[in-house]
Formats: sequence, C-alpha cells, structure tokens
Amino acid sequence: MTRYSVWSCGQWPGTGYIVSQALQSQVSHGVYANAITTASLMKSQTLRRLFATQLVLLAIALVALFKPAIDPAIAGSGQVKVAYGEDNLPEPVQEMRQAIMDAAVTGDLEAMRIPIELNELAPTISEGPIVDAIRYWQENSSDGTGREILAILLDLLDTGYVRVMTGGESAMYVWPYFAETSLKDLTPTQQVELYRVASPADVRRMRKQGRYTGYRIGIGEDGVWHDFVKNE
Repeated sequence: MTRYSVWSCGQWPGTGYIVSQALQSQVSHGVYANAITTASLMKSQTLRRLFATQLVLLAIALVALFKPAIDPAIAGSGQVKVAYGEDNLPEPVQEMRQAIMDAAVTGDLEAMRIPIELNELAPTISEGPIVDAIRYWQENSSDGTGREILAILLDLLDTGYVRVMTGGESAMYVWPYFAETSLKDLTPTQQVELYRVASPADVRRMRKQGRYTGYRIGIGEDGVWHDFVKNE
C-alpha cells in the first residue's frame, strides 16, 4: 500500500476534504479530460445550432424575396389586405385579367369582344340590360370612340385589388381596392393611387360621400368576369 506523508497531502480547493497530491493529480487529470470532452460536445452542439439558425434565416430571406408585395389598407371595419400584380391570383383570374388587358392595350374596342365572350354571360356593365357592350361603351365614353374605357380598364387592373366573399364560399377579386375600403384613412401613397384612377374633382366628391364611386372590376375566383360598373 502506498503511504503518503503529511506534507504530500493537501486540502482540495474549495472543499474541506484532505486528499493526497497524487489523488489530486489523478482527479484533476480526469476533470481536465472530461472538461475537454464536454467543451467539444458543447462546441459541436453550438455549431449545429448556428447552422440550423442560418438555415432558418436563409429560408426567411428567400420567402421575403419571392413573396409578392402586399400592403395593408385600413377599412372602416378592420384591416383589408391589398395585393398587386398577378402572382397571388388564382390561375383562372390571372387568365381573365390578362385577356382584358391584352384587348384593352390594342386600342381597338372591338378586341374587347374576346374577353367578353370567354364568359357564358356577358359581364354587367350597366344597371339596365345591354344588348351590345361595345356599342354601349362607344356611346357612353367621353371621347366617343370607347378608347377612354380601354384606358380605364388598364388603369384599374394595374392598381391593387382585394379578395372579397360574395356569399357562401364564393370569392371575387375586386379592382381597385378603394371599392371595398374606406377613403378616410388612406396613406399618402394610397392617395396617389386614388388620383391615378380618379380626377381631383371626383376625389373631392367621393370624400364627401364617404366612399369610392368610380369604376370597379370584379372577377370571380373561377375566372368569370362579373362586372365593370361604377361603384354607386
């Protein structure tokens, strides 16, 4: 049995136990080895956590990069989400919107027969029954040719839109979003958008009435063009 002299013994740091220096050395060596192992494990776990965090941040950045821009517009009864472009639209709605814009940009009012005839029924364009939408637009446009109507269609479909429920589970996409929101709390940016589709005199009149009363376009989520009428 190994014998240790009194002077080879000492008090273990931080404790009241008397142990030999040899034992201290053995224990210290074990603690050091365990400390190295623990540090290695902690380093490995930290690296894994950092890698996982970077992956999450990368995913968030990619979502933000490819997500369509959506701005909030404040409505009288709550917040309505306004979307722009076509990326957020169902495919049938995208196709009808594009068909209307393709016809309007030609400058030929007769080209509007193409999107109109994509419907089983013609879209509503007036409170009363209309036999020929093309002739009606010609007779009721300020320029007398109907090209004013084509310009209005293009301008409206280039603004933001909202998705509204029309009863049951049916939804309709409405341009411009002003038709479904309050004009009282528009931001400066939204006011500029309003002036793109309405004259200053019209805007003053709308504010007095408390709502947008210009033209609106409604397309069902199934791609049916429902209406192009004034929001009166």
